[in-house]
Amino acid sequence: MIGYMQAVFSAIELRQWLWFGVIVMILLVFDHLYNLVICPIVQGRAIRFGMYGKLLMIYTVAILLVTLFTRESTLQSAAAPVPFWSWIEVKRAHNTAILYQILLNILLFVPFGGLLKMTFRKIRLSVSWLVGFLFSMAIELCQLVFHLGLFEWDDMLHNSLGCLIGCAAVWAVRAIRTRISQKSC
Repeated sequence: MIGYMQAVFSAIELRQWLWFGVIVMILLVFDHLYNLVICPIVQGRAIRFGMYGKLLMIYTVAILLVTLFTRESTLQSAAAPVPFWSWIEVKRAHNTAILYQILLNILLFVPFGGLLKMTFRKIRLSVSWLVGFLFSMAIELCQLVFHLGLFEWDDMLHNSLGCLIGCAAVWAVRAIRTRISQKSC
């Protein structure tokens, strides 16, 4: 699995890393301008993104870099229209490469879900799953339309599961911290 991750990151060229850096810098500049100009005008009614919001934006760009911008366009679009085909293939052929892809798709969105919960403290688990699903669907549709990879329902399910796991983990840690602090008082 580590070898697979190394292959993914080594496929990212310097030009793509530079674009990642440029996009992150633009996001941070716009965030800074938003906080300096817009927030004082609307007098506190605007949404302020703290450190976690900034990290969420940066991680979102990183996900787009890995899932879209590192891929070469092909002549035809490809789709796997059958849900759970990857699990069937893992079970039928004991295909560990597909199992690694499943696990990486889940793990890719765990930090996204955690940062989502830390940015939007009151977000429900069901909403975090939906956000992960919709974000993943947008990525898969881009892959389909621009011929950048295989459109898979499984990826959307795995990514949204990862988002749910990340959000649930942050929720659980907060609940434990709250109980510990209440007992110590």
